[in-house]
Amino acid sequence: MKDSQETNNLKVAFKVFSFCLVFIVIIAYTSIKGISSLVSANDAFDSFHVNQFTSVKNLNTIAKNLLQIRINMLQELSAAERGDMTEVKQRRDNSMKLAVEYNTIWNEFMEVNLTREGQELARVWKEKNRNPLLAREHFHEALQKREIGKAKALMEQWVVGFRELRDTTYQLVHLQEKIGNDIKQQMTREARSMIIGSYILLGISLLIGFIITIILARFFLTSTTGEA
Repeated sequence: MKDSQETNNLKVAFKVFSFCLVFIVIIAYTSIKGISSLVSANDAFDSFHVNQFTSVKNLNTIAKNLLQIRINMLQELSAAERGDMTEVKQRRDNSMKLAVEYNTIWNEFMEVNLTREGQELARVWKEKNRNPLLAREHFHEALQKREIGKAKALMEQWVVGFRELRDTTYQLVHLQEKIGNDIKQQMTREARSMIIGSYILLGISLLIGFIITIILARFFLTSTTGEA
């Protein structure tokens, strides 16, 4: 009888140990998976911030600077026609400052991880940036010599290049926004899957805990009855 009781106790202990082991494995897996997901989410957010958010902000700054340069050139031309060379110099200096700024920002933008389509657009952008740069330099030279007719022709030439460069800049903006939206949707799907998986594992853990409780309750009940 005693041997039978010991055997029964061992069976119960083994069942409890097995369920507890499964329970511990589930908890460990859930914890490791949660930490891994947090690390992945943090890396994905950092990548999103640098490659999409910051790059779009930089591209918009470039577009804004280009537009301000166009306004400056129109004001330069108007001032030169009035003979106000001080205004001409101020506008020219401001345009040069904006050009240096947007080229610096462009170099920062080129450090992000671009897709193949993004790399191709970046190559086109660099090519289209040359013509407006040369036209603007000749435009400033013509105004210094007060060659108004030549300056107007160069202004028209610059506007053509400006529009192409502006359009390419906005194409890059839209591409980065599209990629950013795709990343956001992917992160949302992964988060939803993680939440559902966590609920499933929680349910399994509760079920195992319930089974362990029943086994232990029956064991103690049987032991008490046997002692009585």
